[in-house]
Amino acid sequence: MVRRLLTVLGVVIAFTLVVYGVAAGYALTKANAALREGQAQASAAQRACSAQVMADHQRWQHDALFARRDGGDAWPLLRERVGWSDRPALAALPASLTAGLADAGADWPRAALDTTGVDLSFFSTLGDAGFWDLEGPGSPLHGTPYGGPADPALSFRDVLVLAKLRLLRGLASGEVRPALDEVHELARLCLTTESLVGSMVAVGLLELERKAAAEAGSRGLDLGGFPVPSEEDTRSLKRALWAVPHATSLLAPDEPLDPAFPLVGRCAALAELAAPLFIRPFAGPVLPSRYATFTTMLKESDCRLGRLRAAWATTGEGEVPLSGDVYCRVTGSSGAALCDTPDFIIHLPFVRPVIGAVLASTATSDWLKLYRDGGAN
Repeated sequence: MVRRLLTVLGVVIAFTLVVYGVAAGYALTKANAALREGQAQASAAQRACSAQVMADHQRWQHDALFARRDGGDAWPLLRERVGWSDRPALAALPASLTAGLADAGADWPRAALDTTGVDLSFFSTLGDAGFWDLEGPGSPLHGTPYGGPADPALSFRDVLVLAKLRLLRGLASGEVRPALDEVHELARLCLTTESLVGSMVAVGLLELERKAAAEAGSRGLDLGGFPVPSEEDTRSLKRALWAVPHATSLLAPDEPLDPAFPLVGRCAALAELAAPLFIRPFAGPVLPSRYATFTTMLKESDCRLGRLRAAWATTGEGEVPLSGDVYCRVTGSSGAALCDTPDFIIHLPFVRPVIGAVLASTATSDWLKLYRDGGAN
């Protein structure tokens, strides 16, 4: 009887293993097929868009916005005026001004707002700063472990509001050229934050310059020869900067879009390694050559990225834990059935490669989209 029970148990176990092996093999095949499809699409987009991307990069490569500048960190000048996602700015703006700008919307250059009670004197010294370090002394990120998606984010909205107020003051006083110059310096500094969001805010600041210049023209005010960015200028810059993280995309081929790519925004591209780092426990074994390329890129760069560098060289910091709720941690979902997956599941054979392939193929942005869509927006 015992021998018969053991035989039956052995058959059940063998059958279970076979079923698991077939199911796991099927899941891995499907996941790898999706990953290969994503890689093929990224390669095709790279081939199709490379000439346009490099044309935009070459257009901006030698622009003064990207020129290295002597000087210290701009953070001491901006510390009290720009908040973070977990704390407001120390020197809060009057609610009447922020509400007035919100109500004005796209017509903000014509908003009748009194800015005389706001200290905007720091704008005149921004040109003395060489860079803006988001992790510098006094920043909530300074000296803290790298948290990736959990890190506090700078409130770049404050930056845009301050720029609008400075331009409004210039329009009200008739001294438009100094206001445009100072906002342009703020755009330059945003491009030194080594942040894709900061780069996009710099584009937004150029848009504010263009709108303020148009309003000044309608009032007959002298721009003093300020080189007003055109609408195509801002579109070109946006395309160029949005494309730079293609260099650190998990789906892109190891062969670069161009040997010189990216010519601008390289540090912002490297900062986007936060996403590959976050899913590295799963995607790393699936795409070892891609992660080796990222390691070399970080090692050879002259970007700051101190906390990211430290995390990349260790295990655990900035990475999603090896737990069953990996889906919820990566997507930010809650309450889904997959969120309750027991931790032991991910240690079963084939499971981590399946998760890694799925995450690599789905957690990667389409950085060349603006070129494929014609770059109109």
